[in-house]
Amino acid sequence: MTPEQDRFSVALTLGRYRLRLDLILLLALLLGSLVRVNGLDWGWTDFSPLPAAQAPAMSFYNFHPDEASNVLVARNFTESDSWRPTGELYGQKLDYSLYGATTVYLHVMAVKLASVVGGFTPFDFEDPRSFRDTYLAIRWLTQLMGLASILLLYIAAHHLYGRRTARWAALFLALTAFHAQSGRFGTVDVPMVFFMVWSLAHSARLLRFGQRRDLWLGALAAGLALSTKVNAILVVVPLTVAELEWQFARQADARMALGARLKFLLGHLFGWRLWSAAAVTVGVFFVLNPYAFLDYHNYLFGDHAFALFHIIRNVRGEFFYPFQIQFEHIHPFVYLFSNVLLWSAGLALELAGLAGLVFMGLTRRPADRVLLAWFLVSVALTGNAQVMFMRYALPFLPLIALAAARLVQGLREEYRGGWTRPASWALGLLVLLPSLQWSMALASVHSVEDSRISAGRHLKQVLPSGAVVLHERSANSIKPVIHRPSYTNVCLEIPALQRAVESNTASAGQQVDALRARLDGVEWAALLESNRKLGFDRNGGYPVIRAFYAELFDGRLGFQTDSVFQVLPRALGITIDDEPAEFSLRYYDHEEIHIFRRRSAQAVDSAFVALRARLEDGQDRTAALARQALAEGRLEDARSFAEQGLNNGTAGASMFYEVLARVFEQAALLGSGTEELDLAARYYQKAIQTDALFREDRLADYGEFLLALGQREALGQLLKQVASQGISAPRLDQLAQRLRDGSPTP
Repeated sequence: MTPEQDRFSVALTLGRYRLRLDLILLLALLLGSLVRVNGLDWGWTDFSPLPAAQAPAMSFYNFHPDEASNVLVARNFTESDSWRPTGELYGQKLDYSLYGATTVYLHVMAVKLASVVGGFTPFDFEDPRSFRDTYLAIRWLTQLMGLASILLLYIAAHHLYGRRTARWAALFLALTAFHAQSGRFGTVDVPMVFFMVWSLAHSARLLRFGQRRDLWLGALAAGLALSTKVNAILVVVPLTVAELEWQFARQADARMALGARLKFLLGHLFGWRLWSAAAVTVGVFFVLNPYAFLDYHNYLFGDHAFALFHIIRNVRGEFFYPFQIQFEHIHPFVYLFSNVLLWSAGLALELAGLAGLVFMGLTRRPADRVLLAWFLVSVALTGNAQVMFMRYALPFLPLIALAAARLVQGLREEYRGGWTRPASWALGLLVLLPSLQWSMALASVHSVEDSRISAGRHLKQVLPSGAVVLHERSANSIKPVIHRPSYTNVCLEIPALQRAVESNTASAGQQVDALRARLDGVEWAALLESNRKLGFDRNGGYPVIRAFYAELFDGRLGFQTDSVFQVLPRALGITIDDEPAEFSLRYYDHEEIHIFRRRSAQAVDSAFVALRARLEDGQDRTAALARQALAEGRLEDARSFAEQGLNNGTAGASMFYEVLARVFEQAALLGSGTEELDLAARYYQKAIQTDALFREDRLADYGEFLLALGQREALGQLLKQVASQGISAPRLDQLAQRLRDGSPTP
């Protein structure tokens, strides 16, 4: 050990054991703790939207949908007699959890242990304190696994490159902002990274010593990672390459011809050692997920597999959810480096890490090849995703930190000259200091009240009794904060509108009409900013939705901005506007909230009339001609226009089916016969089937048609079916009342 190394380490003697503590490692763990453990009780507040007499002393809000889902899976697991953790995808119950069982078991154990120490009832969501402490226990577990990942990366780097590189790697990962932020939530990604880095540490030992124990322990950690999240399977790449590198260094001749070298490597690739490691990984997965084998048919071909393939199709960009519109025009691979890695690691660390990977390609040590193989395979399989959230960067972050450390220390080791030592230190500090500022800034948002809660306080003060408030359907909606008995919540159903656009069943005019109907009577609106204005302001699909958000945020839709609530990352006197980042960086813990107030009902009506006139398409104009002809009694012309509209495409088909239904209804009333009544009923049903936006109105039209014909039994069956589907509307309620009262038919 050199004198410089001695200056940063302390020897301890404990009985017969002699330990050496690395002070730089301790510093890394301390810094990592400082930017991780603050604000773990974030969401616990004295604010409640309920009146004071009904409100608890404290309330707990969670705005991270993945965390809430994971906690719910753990709670359901404790209440079940089965060892099968069930799951959910966008409200649909699944036979199996989308993630592996590892974190479910860990979450349950953490909460049970914490409940013994803290004296609360685990998973009792009726009690606010138990609710909070359940989340706290899981968050503490996640953060401790994040801190342990720093230690494991230090061990891996120490075996790959030595103590100095290990110190830099530990410091860089400790101050990697998004790794620290993700640890504040009870999600699966940080535990997955923990198991991946654990496996990497054994891969490093395997490369150095070649012991079977490290191969099998690395495979065990890979099995735990795989049982946490399926994409962690990529960690077998460095383990496999480390085994092949060690075998080649031990037995092969460096002068071996290429063909002989490939034959040698293939022989060991399919050798008993790697097969035994694969058996360990699969065995661990089987022990933790026995149902994947015992109930393989449902696991591989049931709703769980369907949900996974659904997610894969989504990631490939075959369709977008409303909260993913910003991904519509991204460039795969480029977006990974220009946005996701940039904001998760910070500019300095990302550039140093990428330069370090290039440096590895030039020096070509066995350790370099192990890490490069892992990086290239990961980029090839992950970088081409069309939908790429911030969390997709987490498996890259330990590798980026280690590559940056390799560059910083490699300059000193690979090149000679008096300049290398100060250059190495200068480069390290140039990476370290911006990383410290960015990680502290991102941590600062958990030290203040969430913007959604602040918006809720404001609305509680200014809203009059009976006010109608618009909110969005969102996984982290502001609805729990603004929900109050004294006023009415209305949900802005953008997902339904988007589905209608994707299925090409709604014309532009119908979409505008649907939005106007949703805002009918609304006086206030509380909307998330990320992925609303920004997500819909680019050229592309959904022109009506884009125009709606653009005009709303610009004050041209009859609403004006009342207030804006925003929390920005800030540290060391520097405020960072992270608006350009992939939206999930802000979405969970420092979302920007806009409160809008209606100017007047007339202003809203005028704005929507202008919006419709600007956006309506040819189908809308054809429908207008058909309705005009119908109103004037020109039934043949109305029928001709409606059939022309149907021949032009499926957009707005329900409008034309409705016109045809009314044409044949009027023809029947004029005495043409029962055949016209049958056709009218058929077209009413088609109008219902093809209308995703005004289905309640179509059902009411059909119900009034049945009542006019005196078909009370058919109307009763229709209303019963509608009620069983949870569909409700004033016109349908009036029909049901008329049916009960025995009102005479027209």
